[in-house]
Amino acid sequence: MDAGFSYRFLSSANARRLEKIRSNPYKFARFRDALTMARPDHDNSLMMQTTASVPQAGSPDFRTPHWGWMLSVWIALTIILRGVFWTTGIPDYRLIQAIEQGAARVELHAAGEENVDVIRKSIELQRDSLAFWTVLAALGDFVLDPLWLGLRALSVAVALSAVAAMTGRPARFPAMMSEAVAWQSVWVFGLACRVAWMFILQRGDIDTSLALLMPERIYGAREWVLFQQVDLFALVGWMGLAWGGVRRGQANLLVSLLVCGFLAVLESQVYASCSLLLNLGMRVALFPE
Repeated sequence: MDAGFSYRFLSSANARRLEKIRSNPYKFARFRDALTMARPDHDNSLMMQTTASVPQAGSPDFRTPHWGWMLSVWIALTIILRGVFWTTGIPDYRLIQAIEQGAARVELHAAGEENVDVIRKSIELQRDSLAFWTVLAALGDFVLDPLWLGLRALSVAVALSAVAAMTGRPARFPAMMSEAVAWQSVWVFGLACRVAWMFILQRGDIDTSLALLMPERIYGAREWVLFQQVDLFALVGWMGLAWGGVRRGQANLLVSLLVCGFLAVLESQVYASCSLLLNLGMRVALFPE
């Protein structure tokens, strides 16, 4: 009995049940062995045909790249490096400096007022807000920055896999996800270099972005934040992600560069907007007019 003829004798419920078994290689292997043992004289052409189309355990197509442990390593290293950065006292110093400038601004605006208690209470309120801004800064460094590595890798893998599927190429999402996670090491290495240079040069204003090359003049807040997004390590990382899409056969070089370039600009805009909102809120709270 051939495969096509035997399928016509199956009811719709049994056909769906067989399709479920075929989709799971382990269930299908048990089903095939049980059927073979029950009817050794049965023509197994259907089973042999289905076995060839189902990835077997241990085959390259069945194994999913294990990128989870790699992402965990990059996240752990980012948290450790951020912790080393905080041990230098630079974030606390910057926050304390901003708080003291705000307190001085309050005292300057209150000059000439006779109610000393109101002035003292305003200054104490400014200094009591230090804990709030410290927690907010710590959340950004220890929570958002590490999680952003995974979000960046996921967005690149999804975008390039979608482009590959729409153009008739193999999607290969697990493989591209593994490639994207591996390239997150560039961002981690950039952070490690900045922390190391802070200790070597004994300076807290170490930067690897375009802002380091800009001439000395007064810049607007949005302009300066956007300059900071053009980072040397970020450029290398995004180019590596684009090349990963080409290497995996998901897109040609031009399409891969366009997709990664769009995601890079989108990331910089999101980061710049969040940074501007935070700075604006801090300015309104600490530097009253």
